[in-house]
Amino acid sequence: MRVTSKYLQNWLTNKFEELEIPWVCYEVCRSYNRPCDIEGGACQLYFRIKHKTDTHSLLSERVILGFYSMGQHQEYLNSGYELWLKFDRYMILGNCEVDVRKTKDNAQPPNSLD
Repeated sequence: MRVTSKYLQNWLTNKFEELEIPWVCYEVCRSYNRPCDIEGGACQLYFRIKHKTDTHSLLSERVILGFYSMGQHQEYLNSGYELWLKFDRYMILGNCEVDVRKTKDNAQPPNSLD
């Protein structure tokens, strides 16, 4: 499986359906930050989402951040990790992010020193 913007878009839309959240991801944008910005915590992917039914209000579109690039997502998925929609403790949609987490006990981060 190859990680592309279409794959991430479909994954996020399916995750919303699974959680019964009436939103859909319609675009995945790359940020072209400098390496020093990325090391400082700047996000690398923007997931643009919109409400399924309410399309006219000001709050019908939002952005979810992703702090890994597509290549890094690919490396993590190949190493036994899975994509994860990470919410804050209040489950606010505007404060969530797309992240990765371990699926197996033997999953190793890519390029680990072990």
